[in-house]
Amino acid sequence: MTQTPFTLSGKLLIAIIFLSLCVTQRTTAQKKFSLTIVADSSIDVKGLHCQYYNGFGLAFVPDTFTGNKITLTDEYISKYAAVDISYNNHGDFQGGYTFFIDEEPATIHIGSVKDGTENKLRYSKLENATDFFDTSTNFLLKELREFRKDEDEALSRLWANHNYHDITYNDSLRALNEKLLKAGSEKNILFIKKHPEEYFSFYWFQDQVVGNSLEKEKDTAYLRSLVTTMTEIFPERVVSSAEGQWLIVRINAALYPPPQKGMPVPDVQLRDINGKSVKLSDFKGRYVLLDFWASWCPPCRKNGPVLKTIAAQYKKNLQIVGISIDNNLTAWRDAIKEDGLTWVNLCDAKLGNNSAAMHYKITSVPHYFLIDASGKLIMETSGDLEAIKSRLRAVFP
Repeated sequence: MTQTPFTLSGKLLIAIIFLSLCVTQRTTAQKKFSLTIVADSSIDVKGLHCQYYNGFGLAFVPDTFTGNKITLTDEYISKYAAVDISYNNHGDFQGGYTFFIDEEPATIHIGSVKDGTENKLRYSKLENATDFFDTSTNFLLKELREFRKDEDEALSRLWANHNYHDITYNDSLRALNEKLLKAGSEKNILFIKKHPEEYFSFYWFQDQVVGNSLEKEKDTAYLRSLVTTMTEIFPERVVSSAEGQWLIVRINAALYPPPQKGMPVPDVQLRDINGKSVKLSDFKGRYVLLDFWASWCPPCRKNGPVLKTIAAQYKKNLQIVGISIDNNLTAWRDAIKEDGLTWVNLCDAKLGNNSAAMHYKITSVPHYFLIDASGKLIMETSGDLEAIKSRLRAVFP
């Protein structure tokens, strides 16, 4: 991949939260990236921190450099893969970068250089990687910065004249900060509406509009409006993609508190593979293992044989209920058949305001909930079936 002008119609990407998931070839072509980061002698690799966005969130990478380099390899379902690299040298934060990469093996050479009186992280060589914030190639970012220049300058003046404590705890300053942030977000949406076909627009929406809102916004009506905004702005192919559907799950999950251990779990009603309506409360009186999964999620599919073993071992006491967040019903049915999943399988396809994924605050798959016979939560875990097996052994010695 050469460094072509960055319109995001070409080849490029960026970074944000862990949920290491991918698509099967049935729904979206499975892709894999490989990136080698090489640090020169000016860098203490203990201060380097890496993370990457794979279409569902940000995967945090353990600080496992071998000598002066590390190679990251993973699957991704977004249009591009994205890697974020930052450097903190014993308390001296020297900045960071976000790089867009694709399936071509990429290499980034980095070092610490003097910039005036400060040391800054810099890259000396890029191979098949593009600096997202380089406005000489990312023309859409350059255009967006011009478009929201007034809001950004006002926000910069506020923070230049006041410290974090004042802006956080002074009511008038906090209100002004929130007003300026909201104005910037509104400008983001106006800009995105001008470029709905560009992947840049979708990424910026989920990172800068949705991402910031999920962290700070308490107005649930506004959060719900983001789903409407998303479906109105972007083409159907974007909204119905695995990445688009997962963004809807993230927004909806923010609206409700997660199930609490020892408390009754939310009752949900969904359709099974034959179209029959099934309620979770139908299984009261038996222990239930809820399995949130998707056909496009390799870790979910790999756990199938382990779930089969659990189902056989505890068939007298335990009911497994699979809840797929697939939007593609054909892919869901085919995966059930291919993997031989004989337990109750339900599909949470619409992912709307009444979705099971929202009520259970699902932000990653696979995700499991072990529920007792009275309908109360015993435990939940993200992908760790060993923990489930251990608890089942304790319940049914």
